[in-house]
Amino acid sequence: TLIEVMIAMVIFAIGILGVANMQLFSGNSNVSARKHTEASSACQGEIERVMGTLFTNLPINGVANSLDGYPIVWSVLRQDDYNGDGNFDMWIMQATATDDAGIPHTYIFARTRNSF
Repeated sequence: TLIEVMIAMVIFAIGILGVANMQLFSGNSNVSARKHTEASSACQGEIERVMGTLFTNLPINGVANSLDGYPIVWSVLRQDDYNGDGNFDMWIMQATATDDAGIPHTYIFARTRNSF
């Protein structure tokens, strides 16, 4: 009858609205994940660039921009001379990339002189 068809259409419409809401949420989550991945990659690239620097030439901090346009601020948190020869044997670096939504993504990396 007509009432049964109308009830079925209301139930169907509620289901379609739920699916549409789920699609919007997943789209926003994908954008957020992409931003996080790009910021992570930017930090990793900057850390690898600094890793190529000799221990004796390591700057204490710096600012860079990734190819994607993320500003990266990094600093050496700690340097240690374990064997007392006057040269740093280990350092810990922190890099923070801020995505275009203003969310900072911070990564910490440790390196020893024997890591090559």
